[in-house]
Amino acid sequence: MKQLYIVVDIPKYPEDNPSYKYVVRANDYKEAIEIVKRKTGRASWEFDANLAENNEVWE
Repeated sequence: MKQLYIVVDIPKYPEDNPSYKYVVRANDYKEAIEIVKRKTGRASWEFDANLAENNEVWE
């Protein structure tokens, strides 16, 4: 079952903050990261994904 994940880029330097946050519907965190890499074209960037605490989608 697909769930919502929050995917953020991992900064190169510890003092920096993530630049981007993406909300992705995926089967697991690895798939969520792969979706972001594919859609953004940033295959060389490092990303981290966490399951969203609330899966309610606002329209």
